[in-house]
This record gives sequence, C-alpha cells and structure tokens, in this order.
Amino acid sequence: MWNEVKRQRFDELRDLNRPLSSTEQAELDGMVRELEVAEAAYLQPATERLNRANEQAARRNEELRKLAERKHALVVKLQTALAETSP
Repeated sequence: MWNEVKRQRFDELRDLNRPLSSTEQAELDGMVRELEVAEAAYLQPATERLNRANEQAARRNEELRKLAERKHALVVKLQTALAETSP
C-alpha cells in the first residue's frame, strides 16, 4: 500500500515530541484518512459476511422465539385440559 518513505514520514509525524504545525497536521490527517479508506476497503468483504451472518441469526432467533411461544401455549392448553379432567 505505502512505500517505505511514506511509512517513515507517517511514523515521523505521529511520533514528534512537539506540537505539529498546521501543515504537518494536515499532512498527518490526510495520511490517516488514506489509511482508513484502505482499511475500510480491505474489511468490506468481512463486514458484509458478518452482516449476513447477523441477519441469519436474527431470523433464527425470531423463529425460535415463535416456536417457544407455540410450545408454551401448548403447555398451558395441556395443563388446562388436565386440570379439567382431574378428579
């Protein structure tokens, strides 16, 4: 992504032991933005996979919630029927 000169300049700006000039700060900000854009592009496929997995998990959770509600309703119905038939 970056050549060694650019990487060294980034490290130099980041590690200065004095406040940055406005020019240096702008240069460092631009480099950080460049890194963020490259990182986002690199991570996009993984992020999309995670989003799909989360959507699938949410659908499964909803299906399980509905199943649990139906089972609970059946238990209540069975308990009621047993209570009505018990002496």
